[in-house]
Amino acid sequence: MPAGSCAELASEEYQPRASTPLLDAVGHGVNVLDKRKEPGARSILAVMTDGLENASREYTKDTIKALLDRKQKEDGWLVLYLGAGHDAWAQAGALGLHAGNVADFAKEAVGGTMAAVATRARRYAMATDAEEEARSGGFTDRERSGMLKRKR
Repeated sequence: MPAGSCAELASEEYQPRASTPLLDAVGHGVNVLDKRKEPGARSILAVMTDGLENASREYTKDTIKALLDRKQKEDGWLVLYLGAGHDAWAQAGALGLHAGNVADFAKEAVGGTMAAVATRARRYAMATDAEEEARSGGFTDRERSGMLKRKR
């Protein structure tokens, strides 16, 4: 599904409650993307969180790791992990994600973070070999810097 055709998230659909069922969210996100994906289309899953897993009931770290591993290796998905306020590399590493596709972000720099995600996604979408780009590419130093600084 083209990003431009996605509905905007309404405030009644997003209500933080100080718990993070991160694994369940990732598992459900993969399922939705799988169902809506057109044959042969490239897939990008971006996980953006300011919390650690502490409330999942349906998925475990092992089941999500196996699921993401399969999607990355067999289907060539680009999986990004953006973490604020915790060790993003430790969390993403436990899920088997490529370190180049992991970044810290500052909550005050969401605009720069979204710009970096868009640029990273564009490189993947335009790559001749998307699987190789997903596996060996990553955020640039400039993109990482933009995720940590508020644009003035």
